[in-house]
Amino acid sequence: MRDYGVSTEEAMVKFQEMAEIAWKDVNEGILRPAPVSTGILTRILNLARIINVPYKHNQNGYTHPDKMDASQKASYHAGEAKGQTQEKASQIMDKARDTVQSAQESMQETGQQMKAKAQGAVEAVKDIVGANK
Repeated sequence: MRDYGVSTEEAMVKFQEMAEIAWKDVNEGILRPAPVSTGILTRILNLARIINVPYKHNQNGYTHPDKMDASQKASYHAGEAKGQTQEKASQIMDKARDTVQSAQESMQETGQQMKAKAQGAVEAVKDIVGANK
């Protein structure tokens, strides 16, 4: 501020403008096609939102949590809970995919065993009726 001869208020206004531009860029970026899955992008966006909460309204709620108002605290805790819920849901989906994969493999193996037994039964019937001679 001293280098440019501006007041604290002017610097804060400029920082606020820069933050608004950055949020617009982030929100536009999440809407564009990307080589990364939307699940990952959503988690990154939610993390950015949560990080922003303690510093809302130019109050350093991270260093001085007693300065955070009730809505900031509620927003922070809600975001934290949402992140934990999404992580648990992701873990459950991973387990479900693994279970489905295991079931498919088991069914294929059982199908192959049944096919082999059926072929053996066909051969046994052919032997009995004399068709294999």
